[in-house]
Amino acid sequence: MKKLLGLPLVILVVAGLILGGPSPSPSAAASSAPEKPIRLKLSFEWAETGNVYQYGYKPWIAEVEKRTNGRVKITPYFSNSLAPLPEFMQTALTGVADLVETDAPLAPGQLPLQEMFSQLLPSSPWTRWSKVYWDLMLKFDEWNKKELKGLKPIFTQSFGAGKIAMLKKPIRSVKDIPGTKLMAIGAPSINQMTAMGFTAIEKYPPEFFSTLEKKVTDGCGLCEQALYYEFGIAPLLKYVLDVCQGNVNFTLVMNRNTWNSLPPDIQKVFEDVGGYYAANLFDNMYYQKIIVEGRKMMWDKYGCEFIKLPAEDMAILDERVKPYQQQFRNKIAAKGLPAQEIYDRYHQLIKENKF
Repeated sequence: MKKLLGLPLVILVVAGLILGGPSPSPSAAASSAPEKPIRLKLSFEWAETGNVYQYGYKPWIAEVEKRTNGRVKITPYFSNSLAPLPEFMQTALTGVADLVETDAPLAPGQLPLQEMFSQLLPSSPWTRWSKVYWDLMLKFDEWNKKELKGLKPIFTQSFGAGKIAMLKKPIRSVKDIPGTKLMAIGAPSINQMTAMGFTAIEKYPPEFFSTLEKKVTDGCGLCEQALYYEFGIAPLLKYVLDVCQGNVNFTLVMNRNTWNSLPPDIQKVFEDVGGYYAANLFDNMYYQKIIVEGRKMMWDKYGCEFIKLPAEDMAILDERVKPYQQQFRNKIAAKGLPAQEIYDRYHQLIKENKF
């Protein structure tokens, strides 16, 4: 009888095993649920089809998502569709976007350190612009932190010095400059071209094509990336003058609150693929797409001629812009920034990092 009394208990245990045992507790079920990815909004001025995104940002985003095992998902908002370009600082500081690319010349006075990096001599050689820029950001980190208060710099990228492109009239000597009207964007480019002797007119991206198509100006001063690939202006250009008219450097920043909310291992991923990793990615891409492929495409497809001025003419242009650049450094120095030290270091790095 004792054996029979234990039989129902055995049956219950076996039945429980067959049916899968007791249901998991709510806390256990929650812990096994997949982790929701961290979704970040990225605001910048680039089109989805352009080189900057396709060969720069797109592989960079993929690397972030790969190294975080999909725990981070970045959604790019192209062509400043999330917020207007001149409002990039407010976009970043207010958290409208989590990641924002700065464009210092479009906000004069807000980022004087970054504005300093636009001060190129007309004769400056092609270099690893993004790496040079990141070196300077680290070198002058104390000021950088004040300037980007509330923001975390992730990396810098730059497609190099702007050049001068002409529609019909070639510039083969400094004697050809007077009376030549050029379109440009940002105070550094406008001021430098004016110092060289051109008449400069400021326009913004939506107006680039129409300004040149209607021949409102004789040409433009823009980076080669923009000349060859952006805004559809390449077919209009017949001459490109190898004269630097300023540089635009971009810094990808993250809203500081967003940064502080990230787990430490995710922060480390951004640091690993930011800085020099990203600088190397963009520098190599720009050299290939602009210097190797871009110039060849402009020659083969559009018959564009590339012009180098005589050395004596380049020396004249360098001397013409020096007083303007000195005035700019004096203005920045008055704010307590070591302007001359930055300028000297900048031009030293340009020479040290030539391709």
